[in-house]
Amino acid sequence: MTEEEWKYPEMKPHFCRAGTFTAWCAGSGDREDSAAAWYVRPDDGAEEALEDARASDGATSSTAQRGVLAAAVGCIESLQPNSTLLLKTNSEYVVNAINTDIARWKADGWKASGPRKNRSIIRRIDHVISDRAITARAVHCPNGDGSSDDAILERLRLRARQCWKRSD
Repeated sequence: MTEEEWKYPEMKPHFCRAGTFTAWCAGSGDREDSAAAWYVRPDDGAEEALEDARASDGATSSTAQRGVLAAAVGCIESLQPNSTLLLKTNSEYVVNAINTDIARWKADGWKASGPRKNRSIIRRIDHVISDRAITARAVHCPNGDGSSDDAILERLRLRARQCWKRSD
């Protein structure tokens, strides 16, 4: 079984200038779809924040992990070159992909003993980070801890669910 390519073209940056940004991304929480939403704001407040959502890319292998990775792509692509991003998510999969896996997988030539799950989206994240010289770090925010991060992530999960239902 070959991996399906990710169909979305690279987006142009949303923000007008490079800077330091904080972003949140969440999937719908459903195992059967890959709808996701994201919220990006400049730390200095100089520009309006961006909030967006995307339904499944239509891949037969669409999963919740694929959806949260798509949201991470949306966050990263919204930035100008030479920006810094702190990405907050409840997905340990995305945290590991951004903080450690991309470097390790690049070093081994993206090879694996079997098909590398979500390779096309993870390579897209790597491409945009590298091409735009973005410094990105991800942190895990547990569900239900009552923090302001959790509240933002819950709002995004609900938005992703609505986006997915509209795409039916």
